[in-house]
Amino acid sequence: MYVADGVGGAVNSVANMDAMSRNMKSLTALASSGGFAVSAEGGQALLNAINQMKDAVMDSRQDVEYLKQAVRLGTSPDARVITAYNQKVAADSDGQSFLEALQQLDGVLDEAEAAIKQAMANYENVEASNQRAFNG
Repeated sequence: MYVADGVGGAVNSVANMDAMSRNMKSLTALASSGGFAVSAEGGQALLNAINQMKDAVMDSRQDVEYLKQAVRLGTSPDARVITAYNQKVAADSDGQSFLEALQQLDGVLDEAEAAIKQAMANYENVEASNQRAFNG
């Protein structure tokens, strides 16, 4: 089991998101070059899963808006530090916030959707070509 150790966990999340983005770009390039195809049924199942993930990302982004607000923990120095830390983790623009990770994931999902749609088109093109060859 992986246990995040504060900032290290955030850094690992950013690195993982970057790796996912690179993989989706490769998948998109592969689909664009005709390197893989997927049937309409298989592609639609993948698109459904991607859309469910997009919905979850949208819900989480709305939750982050709530987390960006200052939590009322009191006026002690510790309470002020914790409030500021929570806001930073949620939505700071340092490249490691939860909001930025969600934005990156949203982009990865868009790339995945484009790749699957292209792969579905590839499948249809191959099927049409095979049908023409068969009908001769």
